[in-house]
Amino acid sequence: MAEAEAASTGVIYTAIGEAHIGLGQYDKAAELIQKGIDKGGLKPDELAMAKLHKGIALHMAGNTSAARSTWGEVDATNGAEELARNWTLISRK
Repeated sequence: MAEAEAASTGVIYTAIGEAHIGLGQYDKAAELIQKGIDKGGLKPDELAMAKLHKGIALHMAGNTSAARSTWGEVDATNGAEELARNWTLISRK
């Protein structure tokens, strides 16, 4: 984590957070991804993907309301916005 703290952007935090999704540690994933978002310096597409993945982590942790809110913030041209809409639809089932 020292490397993530020393970095000039939040990219490392978001990458570590995304890895935690794969480990099933959804609360920790959302926390780390948010830390990366807060640190800043993410390119628009990186920010969109971070929000998409944060929403997935929140949803998997059972916080669907926060997940939908997060997905509503995704704005990108890299397909992340469409994926966020699909996740929102899935979360309603």
